[in-house]
Amino acid sequence: MPAGLLSGVLGALFGVGGPPYVVYIAGRIPDITAQRATISLMVALNVGLRVAAFAIAGLFTGRDLWLAIGLLLPVAWAGVWTGNRVHLSVAPATLARIVGAVLFGSGASLIARAL
Repeated sequence: MPAGLLSGVLGALFGVGGPPYVVYIAGRIPDITAQRATISLMVALNVGLRVAAFAIAGLFTGRDLWLAIGLLLPVAWAGVWTGNRVHLSVAPATLARIVGAVLFGSGASLIARAL
């Protein structure tokens, strides 16, 4: 329940509620493949519900938005495909260090922008 509440608050405030879910799922599901599948489905459902809410609110009328969607969907697919291949070939400890470094860098960037 705390992970869901925290994710909801972070998602509403910043549009990114995934990290608490990921921490919760990582602690509950021991199989890494099942973790990845669960997290991917959770992200797809979250984004899908958000897209549906935006569509109902009438926020999808701009031509530039549809152009961006058309350009970014293949990039998103390529990222998932590449991530799946990297996951199979990189040691879990190395991958954890890479993810930690990316999270640290993005957090530092957010803090620097806020100052």
